[in-house]
Amino acid sequence: TRNHEDQIIHTYSINDKNIDFESSYMIGKHVLELHEKNQYASINCVYTNYINSLNFEAKKIQLIPADPSIFQADTLDRINDKFPKNISFEPGVDVIIPALEKQLLQVILYGCL
Repeated sequence: TRNHEDQIIHTYSINDKNIDFESSYMIGKHVLELHEKNQYASINCVYTNYINSLNFEAKKIQLIPADPSIFQADTLDRINDKFPKNISFEPGVDVIIPALEKQLLQVILYGCL
């Protein structure tokens, strides 16, 4: 947090014994409320990734707007090979994406925990 204290909105301390989807849901709800008020251009999640008992690694994921790099390149390649480039959605993309964005946010947050 050196030199970034003014950019931290809120911190959460979660014990590994009480990690569940409800925890990520509550954090995600708070993040979405901030986003819907248009208070911030982007929202990031910074967390500690467990590697082994001696090593931990600081990670940062941009939650809003969603960062496409969180998807594996090979997965995107397989999707592009399997489906045509022009896919039309009913209802339109403008309805589907906002609904999926909320669910994606919850899943990403749960993965960070």
